[in-house]
Amino acid sequence: MSDQPTIDKALLTLKIVVSALLAGVVMTWAVILVVSRSVPDRPELTGLLSTILLVFAVIATVLPIPLYRPMVNKARQAIANAPAGTDPAGIAMRHLQPYTLISAALGESLGLFAAVVYLLTRYQSAMLMAVLGIILIVRQFPTRRQLDTFLADAREKGSA
Repeated sequence: MSDQPTIDKALLTLKIVVSALLAGVVMTWAVILVVSRSVPDRPELTGLLSTILLVFAVIATVLPIPLYRPMVNKARQAIANAPAGTDPAGIAMRHLQPYTLISAALGESLGLFAAVVYLLTRYQSAMLMAVLGIILIVRQFPTRRQLDTFLADAREKGSA
């Protein structure tokens, strides 16, 4: 039996955190686009910073992939081993929240670093990296439907 208010509260908290990460990137870019006109270019930094940005984009995109499966397996195992009457949604949230926060934070870091690169170099591809960072954040936005789907899948795999 799911403790609906507790789960909804946990989801709301996670939604607020992910939304704040997204808002930080969007607001930073809004400021950067206005301020960048008064900051002199540093084209000599383009090669170094664009390389670092590209490497960071790969890391931010790829790193969550190997983290996901162990967290999901750990959540499924905890749900399967939980005493009768324990809320599986609460267990799932405790195990999946760190993944969501890590993945969203990587997207935020990418978006913010891309803003710095653009401010210093006017490297146009930094805007694309910022969009990638925003996509990485938005993909982590939690919903009750995702949680319910995960729980149904965990129950199915647990009974198999």
